[in-house]
Amino acid sequence: MNAAPLWEELSAFVDGELEPARAGQIASHVQHDSTLRRQVQEIGRLSAALKAPSCYFLAPKTLRSAVCRAAAERSRPKGSTVLSRWFAWRPMASALALAGLFALSIRLADPAVTATDRLQEEIVASHLRATMSRRLVDLESADPRALAPFLSSRLDFAPSISELDVAGSSLVGGRIDYVDGRTVAAVVYRVGDHVLDSFVWPTGKGDQRVTQTSKRGFQIARWSRGGMAHCLISDVSAEQLSAIVRQLESSIAGRTSS
Repeated sequence: MNAAPLWEELSAFVDGELEPARAGQIASHVQHDSTLRRQVQEIGRLSAALKAPSCYFLAPKTLRSAVCRAAAERSRPKGSTVLSRWFAWRPMASALALAGLFALSIRLADPAVTATDRLQEEIVASHLRATMSRRLVDLESADPRALAPFLSSRLDFAPSISELDVAGSSLVGGRIDYVDGRTVAAVVYRVGDHVLDSFVWPTGKGDQRVTQTSKRGFQIARWSRGGMAHCLISDVSAEQLSAIVRQLESSIAGRTSS
């Protein structure tokens, strides 16, 4: 049944926790429903903000004291009533809630958290979800001619797919993912023992040169050409990723100019 998703399903969709069939159904709903699309974007921003390192803080002294008092209360001999135990926990629960809201408000209001920061957090999260789960690809294929129609039939654009001419590299396949507030193509390669995700999606921005950064131990390269945004992520060395980017960029430039 292709029913409209509930809020809990939207959260699972953003976190990549749904079965591929249901995720595809929800992706279709999101593409055609602007309200759902806004909800998914808000969930994505909230998820990225909560996963950021600067969202974690040392607990205030009052909160640590409340936790210690609560632990001491629980270790006392039985005899206290359920009602007294409830009231003993209330200060700590309130402190935890306030601390969480305070940390989140600081993170979301931080002017240093740019759109680029949020996008990189989403890219890292998507890469980790895929590599740590069994859903590395939706279609396993080393043939770009088989992979391209599979992805384009599930997206509102046709991603370009290239083979890598790098020693020890191979094309694994592709999957549908969700980045930057929309469904995207993720083309998956292996370079030796490393997994490389190449994300592709349409963009209204003009051509932008390649920028390469490091985030949480991963190398990330971003650029746009011919109305398409490209983002590569892997734990290969910076030099290896640069060589891969040069090859892919050259291949893409050749197709867009022809």
